[in-house]
Amino acid sequence: MVFGLNVGCGDEPSSAGDDDLAAAGIGGVMTEAVGGAAPGIGGLGSGGMMPSTGGMGVGGVPFGVGGTETGGAAPGSGGVAPGAGGSGVGGAVPGMGGAGLGGGPIDSGGTGTGGAGLGGAPLGTGGTGLGGAPLGTGGDPGTGGDPGLGGAPLGTGGDPGTGGDPGTGGDPGTGGDPGTGGDVGIGGSSSGNPSSGCSETNVATGADIDATMTVGGLERVYRLSVPTDYVPGEPLPLVFVLNGVGGDGPSAQQMFAVETNHRGIFVYPTSLPNDEAGGAIAWDFSLNGVDVPFFDEMVSELTASYCVDLDRIFALGASSGGIMANKLGCFRGDVFRAIAPASAMTWSEPCQGEVAVMVICGAQDTYNPCETDGQGQVDFWTGENGCTSQSSQSSVSDLCQEYQGCAAGNPVLFCTHSGGHMWPSSMNDDIWSFFMGL
Repeated sequence: MVFGLNVGCGDEPSSAGDDDLAAAGIGGVMTEAVGGAAPGIGGLGSGGMMPSTGGMGVGGVPFGVGGTETGGAAPGSGGVAPGAGGSGVGGAVPGMGGAGLGGGPIDSGGTGTGGAGLGGAPLGTGGTGLGGAPLGTGGDPGTGGDPGLGGAPLGTGGDPGTGGDPGTGGDPGTGGDPGTGGDVGIGGSSSGNPSSGCSETNVATGADIDATMTVGGLERVYRLSVPTDYVPGEPLPLVFVLNGVGGDGPSAQQMFAVETNHRGIFVYPTSLPNDEAGGAIAWDFSLNGVDVPFFDEMVSELTASYCVDLDRIFALGASSGGIMANKLGCFRGDVFRAIAPASAMTWSEPCQGEVAVMVICGAQDTYNPCETDGQGQVDFWTGENGCTSQSSQSSVSDLCQEYQGCAAGNPVLFCTHSGGHMWPSSMNDDIWSFFMGL
């Protein structure tokens, strides 16, 4: 076991040596006890996460933006903005040449009742494709552009009076189911790889479900958070959040604050007293220890009880919790889709399966410095995932570098924030974006 390495240089002792949380101003820092002292885990001050800027994917788009693809517009957005052609199968703004059975807009030059493809043409422009051509223009009748791409500018359409077939516009209001899909800020999906628990309807919901189970003759506890608007049959991401030395599940929930604006099922397990950590509560990093079977049992229990997307099971943690996230990614790469270890340390051990990795470190971390422990983790995972040593700025965050040539679907990112040995709550949206983008 390599646990002793973490205690020696990977966990920051508390200045007071007692209790889990203390207000830490903006962002919050996490410190951990050494040699059995109770933890001093910094609480979140006014740091936390930036609110999501709107759902993506199959869900609705932000307020005031026209509906696109099959997504349906957000409440009050009224389709596309005035003067812009509707796209997809959504309807256009009233009076702007709507799709469906409506004709071309007033003074647009359209004839008959022909609309503009599947979308309405904007005010003052002629429809193309299946729509009517603008008044007084040349060209072949009825040979406009693809349906649904909006109207062409005035004077560029077909012969006057040769409009397309009336009533061939798109069906208004047939956009996608709003709020069902999602990406950053939402998470749930109507597709995904549903677990057996998707057929269960009588399940507990709420942010503070405390559960117990017996694994290997030991009673284990964890905190579970399930959306109060949980919908049976909607596969959700399953996210394990791992505390550092001396911490527990409820304190990790408060300190990490990863749930805000992120839709998923979150699990906060508590480790056991560990002799190699001087009797402190700490993770057992060994493949054959007490904790890997604990995670196996939690995954089995939760996927059978709740609707989980089996392709979106993640683990994140800080300090010794970050090391445990690394170990789970290594030992259970066939279960976990991605991991995000922060303020962790390097190691070398055979792995199974494949996993995407977002290594996070603090520029001021003197316990697990970026140039040694941070880079060491990156070197390990780029080797596992077949990446080159070349990197470029990641689209996930300007704090991250992404390595090139990695196995398809299993990127390796190296992210550096300005803090120290801590969980960077300011990066919660970036981490969620990384997870949901896989």
